[in-house]
Amino acid sequence: MSSPGTRTRAALLAIGDEVLRGEVLNTNATFLSERLFEIGIEVGEQLVVSDDPTAIRTALTRLRPIYDVVICTGGLGPTEDDRTVDVVSDLLGVDSPAHEASLDAMKQRFSTHGFEMTPNNLRQVRIPAGGEALPNSAGIAPGFRIRLGGADAYFLPGVAREMEKMFISEVSPRLTRLVAESGIGRPAVRTWHIYGMGESHIDHRLAGLLATVDNATLHFRTSSPENHVKVVVRDTDPERAQATLERIDRDL
Repeated sequence: MSSPGTRTRAALLAIGDEVLRGEVLNTNATFLSERLFEIGIEVGEQLVVSDDPTAIRTALTRLRPIYDVVICTGGLGPTEDDRTVDVVSDLLGVDSPAHEASLDAMKQRFSTHGFEMTPNNLRQVRIPAGGEALPNSAGIAPGFRIRLGGADAYFLPGVAREMEKMFISEVSPRLTRLVAESGIGRPAVRTWHIYGMGESHIDHRLAGLLATVDNATLHFRTSSPENHVKVVVRDTDPERAQATLERIDRDL
């Protein structure tokens, strides 16, 4: 966990051969990055790996000592290539029993719709022992939260609709509390839309703007026919962050 007064940093890990083959666009990363920024968490890395257990394990092993938060999407379903629970359980040396509440909900859902359960359906209601189940209000497979070394790790479905609902209802409140404990909350942000001037000229004109500000950063993005310049201010005091942002705006 980040120490008081330091930024909370996160890594995003998408798991799935279909993403690597280009069959599925990784919109989950866009959604998560936007929401984490709003909460006040800095995303330091986005990674996509195959369904291969070694690839998943290697990625988690590398990420867990570097980041405060690791959010993984994909690999929680009932099929043979859904291996996330198995890899995490093996990595931690624990079993992966069925989560009883999720199992009951799945049975009820299948019964209501007249579906027949097959043995492999049980795969998608397992979580590693010691993990905290995250209810799936839009599907069957629960997500789960668990400690991976120094990281607060969240494992969510790869299906965007399920992932988004689970993040909003289950993950976002937990991460908001985590950020509050770090002492640095949501950043103060402002974006300027500039016409008639190239990116290099804008950068030249703004050189030195933040020379006396050590908690603000500038970010440039071209979106023809305009250029966007975003300033982000982070501070332990939200009011002070906003005041700094206003001062930068006046100096501009």
